[in-house]
Amino acid sequence: MSQSQNNVEESIRDQYLEANERLSHLLQQGRSFSGNERNCCFLNTRDGRFANISAIAGIDFPDDGRALAMVDWDGDGDLDIWTSNRNAPRLRLLVNQSPSAGKSLTFKLRAISSQTPRDAIGARVEVFCDSETQPLIRTLRAGVGFLSQSTKTLHFGLGTAQVITSVVVRWPGGEAEAFSGATPGGRYLLVQGVGEAESLSQRQPTPELPAAKQQVAETSSMNRIALQNRVPMPVGSTYRDFQGAAQVIDSGGRPVLVNLWASWCAPCLKELADLTERREDLRNAGLRIYALSVDELAADSRVTDPAATIAKIGFPFKAGRAGETWPKMMQGIHNSFVVWRHPLPVPSSFLFDRHGQLAVIYKGRVSVDQLISDVVALDDHGRLDPLLRSALLPGAIVADPVADVSRNRWNLESRLNLARKLQESGRFGDALAHLKVLLHVATVHFPEWGQMDEAHFDAGNSFKDLGQLNEAIASYQSAIELNREYVEAYVNLGSVLVRMQRYSEALEPFRKATEIRPDFELAQQNLRQLEAFLHDTTP
Repeated sequence: MSQSQNNVEESIRDQYLEANERLSHLLQQGRSFSGNERNCCFLNTRDGRFANISAIAGIDFPDDGRALAMVDWDGDGDLDIWTSNRNAPRLRLLVNQSPSAGKSLTFKLRAISSQTPRDAIGARVEVFCDSETQPLIRTLRAGVGFLSQSTKTLHFGLGTAQVITSVVVRWPGGEAEAFSGATPGGRYLLVQGVGEAESLSQRQPTPELPAAKQQVAETSSMNRIALQNRVPMPVGSTYRDFQGAAQVIDSGGRPVLVNLWASWCAPCLKELADLTERREDLRNAGLRIYALSVDELAADSRVTDPAATIAKIGFPFKAGRAGETWPKMMQGIHNSFVVWRHPLPVPSSFLFDRHGQLAVIYKGRVSVDQLISDVVALDDHGRLDPLLRSALLPGAIVADPVADVSRNRWNLESRLNLARKLQESGRFGDALAHLKVLLHVATVHFPEWGQMDEAHFDAGNSFKDLGQLNEAIASYQSAIELNREYVEAYVNLGSVLVRMQRYSEALEPFRKATEIRPDFELAQQNLRQLEAFLHDTTP
């Protein structure tokens, strides 16, 4: 039996979490659970073997299938199949159209005993007929397979049988009951204690679902990612022009496109040429463009002088060198919002609105028409639903409170991850700005959010690195209030108090940390050093 995160033994909990983290890391790299196996269907040949009929049954799709449910969808007496997949199409209906001279028999069950659930889950039905030496057996189950619930109507394929000699129901309570009155091709209700099969009227037809040809999306080297939550451009974002002088990326109250390109990249050069050719359309749209070369980051013999490339194209917008900062920063932002954390390709472009907030990420060459369309849509921010605006396909939003809560919680986690990326790159002020927004939203709308303590802890770290020590203390204390076992928060709180020369106050958080985790060496070391210092300085 597989272990859930709730019932795993404490002794192996760390191993479980480590394995879970490794699995998440593989998925973030774009790895898949699928080995590209086709769906399989096997026929019991009744001689101890099975025959593979996947192809002739028409079920051998190359889908990354997950769940399967069986039901007589069209009411013609045979079972049809619904499948769900991790890839497209997410849902597939396979209608059973195989010619068959045989008949079927179906039963619905109803229990009336107080000792038996009304829908008779767990009941077993045995059908004896003239053409079989062994009974046909079906068990009524609440779920079969992964996240699946097939029909609760029990279906029996009778083949060449002409007469039903007996039907026996073994109810969940253990008692067996024989039923009479069933004939091939019929639909019946078996009520506990009655002993006679009750014929059911013809069922209502299901909605007609005409067969559709699967539309396979064309492969493209360009991916467009519209963010649900826009991210402010880091304050003081700079680049170097081709003379080596530092320049500030200034929106001037207008949308900005930052394009990362390389002189050896053919799609990059074509994109720069397209932007040059459509310069007037782009200027009329109010867009400022900065083309930043990443040539100096590549150990490639094909690299040429980017300044000469720009001059040859006649590029009419701002241009310069990206350095290491821009690619690293944008990779971190990308990874905070995208599950598959592949390295950004060249070209990659980033569209900021007139307030300096990142709205769209383009991976690969973007068309000028798409770019202008996105620039026009920037001012619709706030009037369009964020999910609808960022959707890959057109459609409507179906209101679902559970989905909304899940989506908003995911947005909080994305902001927390982004703040951590900004902290790693030394942008503590930007990280703190995100954390303040995050904590406000979480406090007002999601007070039970499970990572609230971590957000306060990260805010404390940003305050500490910015030298705002009183605010750092308050943040660490908030984290500890939410999580009394937060060892790292105790240690950092003690460290800030030491930094403020409040030595006696720092003893308590260090001692608390060592009580919670005696093996936490940093807490033990800080406590020993502080106690030794106080011993030496106390008269």
